[in-house]
Amino acid sequence: MVRAFEDYFSENDVDAVMFRDLQHMGSDQKIDIFLDSAEHGFYGIEHKAKKIKSGKLYFSSHFSEKEIDGEGKVHQIETISRFLEKSGREGYLALQVRRGRGKSTDTYFIDWSFVVEKYNDSECSGIDMTLLDDMVDGSEPVFKVPRVKGEWVVSEEVIEKLVS
Repeated sequence: MVRAFEDYFSENDVDAVMFRDLQHMGSDQKIDIFLDSAEHGFYGIEHKAKKIKSGKLYFSSHFSEKEIDGEGKVHQIETISRFLEKSGREGYLALQVRRGRGKSTDTYFIDWSFVVEKYNDSECSGIDMTLLDDMVDGSEPVFKVPRVKGEWVVSEEVIEKLVS
């Protein structure tokens, strides 16, 4: 995905960089992907690639918790939210859904505030995939990055949705 964005930036003369923060054993990873652009803003993107059999991305099993001194276990959504707030970045969850052999792989970009809203809803255990599919066509905080022949295709439309 990072390569697709970098290719778009290069081909369209956009002053921006996107890079992945690879997690190493014992290191503290704030977020998976950084997108920095004086023109378009600063973003933090948490990338999840999951095979979702149940039709739902669960907060309890698809996200981690980590021990933080003086706080106990803190959910990944909370630690990412803190990082985004402290760094002044906008946030997204890039959810790559693997639907199984012979089926398409979809990548949804979900506005982080929507993720937090669902996480804070005591009656919500996760994000339903049918809800995401319904939201993609509207003006909601969800959009797809298309794939052609197994490669992500970043276009001006994708960038406009990302920075709007």
